[in-house]
Amino acid sequence: MKNLIILVFTVITMVSCLTASSSLTIEGTGDSQELLRELAKAYEKKYPNDFIIIPNSVGSSGGIKKLMASQCELSRVARPLNQKEEEKGLKNIIFGYSPIVFVINGDTKDTTLLEKNIIDIFQGDLTNWDEIANIGLTGKIYIVNREEGDSSRNVLDKNILDFKKIEKPAGTTAFYNQEAVRILTKNKNTIGYLAIVNTKNTNLKIVKFNGISPTLENIKNGKYKLVTPLGLVYKGKLNRLAKDFIIFLKSKEAKKIMYNYGVVSNL
Repeated sequence: MKNLIILVFTVITMVSCLTASSSLTIEGTGDSQELLRELAKAYEKKYPNDFIIIPNSVGSSGGIKKLMASQCELSRVARPLNQKEEEKGLKNIIFGYSPIVFVINGDTKDTTLLEKNIIDIFQGDLTNWDEIANIGLTGKIYIVNREEGDSSRNVLDKNILDFKKIEKPAGTTAFYNQEAVRILTKNKNTIGYLAIVNTKNTNLKIVKFNGISPTLENIKNGKYKLVTPLGLVYKGKLNRLAKDFIIFLKSKEAKKIMYNYGVVSNL
């Protein structure tokens, strides 16, 4: 009888372990926030006892701080690691490449802007949409900028020489992606820039920068150069759930989701 009780207890314990739920928190940038939420949903559908938590953006650096403070298992970034971060033993798995796009809220007849147009707008020299005939908008240009050091702005500074030279950018500064999206989608005649992931299911029109669209083909062949890496950062050994989620990101299902969000898979 004693042996039978021990056997039953052992079986119950094993079943409980097999069915126990696990969670994985991924803090960080807003550039991959909505994409990872969609990927998390797909993963959880396959593995209902696992939960992937994607909190609102605290920025790439904010996510790394939380990782270092053991407040999350992975952090999401939209930039390479710097030397100090690498010296702390952090490792970055780049799972995709996302275009950074200029966007307009308005009923445009054309979405092509030249580099000169962009510079003139963001440094405050060009203030009215009527001055850009092909766009087809009228009235004042409202601008949403990002703070210095933001991953999206870093991409523009790196690839558009004169953009980096703008000492006092015009317009409102948004400090998080969700704030930028809220302002842009709420106000007509507004222009700003975001990771393409954040334009999904919005009323924002994506700009053809110098006539080049941010298509997957143009990203792959290097024609569209305003691109940022999307990574997952960790320290030490990955736990079971983190490993499984990264393996899932390599699947055809995950790559299809990335494709639908305009992101090129790197896995």
